[in-house]
Formats: sequence, C-alpha cells, structure tokens
Amino acid sequence: RYFLVSDVDSMVAYGDSYSGHNKTFTSNKLALKWYQKAAERGNATAMVRMGTIYREGWSDEESYWKAIDCYQNAVELDSLNIEALSELGGTFGLEAGDYKTGHSYLDMALEIDSTYLDALWYKACFYVKQDNDVQMKKIIQRIDIIDSTFVDRKIKEMNDD
Repeated sequence: RYFLVSDVDSMVAYGDSYSGHNKTFTSNKLALKWYQKAAERGNATAMVRMGTIYREGWSDEESYWKAIDCYQNAVELDSLNIEALSELGGTFGLEAGDYKTGHSYLDMALEIDSTYLDALWYKACFYVKQDNDVQMKKIIQRIDIIDSTFVDRKIKEMNDD
C-alpha cells in the first residue's frame, strides 16, 4: 500500500493519521516517511508537519534545528505559507532563544494575516519569556477580540502536556 500512493495530498493525509503527541514513536516515524515522500514532491505542508514532529520530539529524536530546517524549506517553497512562518518564528524564539529572528518571522506571518492566532500566541509567549507584561497583555487583548476562548484552550493544552 505504501508504494501505491502517488497523490501528494494523500501522502500528507496518511502522515496526519499517524502523527501527533498522543501517538507512539513508531507511529510518528511512519508519519515522517509519508511526509518525506510528499516533501520530496515539493509539498510545503508536509515539511511543516515534519518540523513539528522533530520539534516536539515525537520521533526518536527531538531537534529544534531539524524543525527549523523543515520550516525554512517550507517557506522557500511557499513564502506565503503562514503556518510555516509562524512555526519557524515560534521555534526560533521559544526553542532557540532567538527572539529577534522569531519576531521577524512572526511579523511576516502577521503581515499575511493579522488575525493568525498561532503567530499572535507565539508573540505573547515571547513577551512572557522577555518579562514584557505590557506587550504581552496587548497581544492577549488582540487574541481575545478574535477568539475569546483561544487563550484558555492554549493554556489547557500546555497543562495537558
């Protein structure tokens, strides 16, 4: 079955069915294989998914540098890929501690869509780490205007991990 699938979207869908933080390392490794096949065909979404598996340590290795490579490759393929820009910015800031680079990628994402909640959330997290409560509160207010339940859901996710 693995060798019969040639449609890139199907490859990404198979990968999605095997990946996630509630899945096993073996399952996520299988997801990586599907994403890799799609990425080899130039699918930016697959590259973003691979990056998340590496960043979160859902496979045998946890590597935010591998994640950054995946996200950068996705942005090279599709410079308007808001998810790739957001994850790249978040990973630079929260994993590598490079807030300046992180903010620049998040700003690029927010130029494409000023209401993209994940990018705003990463900015809020940066400001928490940088002890900048004023900016953090401004971002949280922006998020609440867009989706009043988003912050509570993100906090619950963090507590569940």
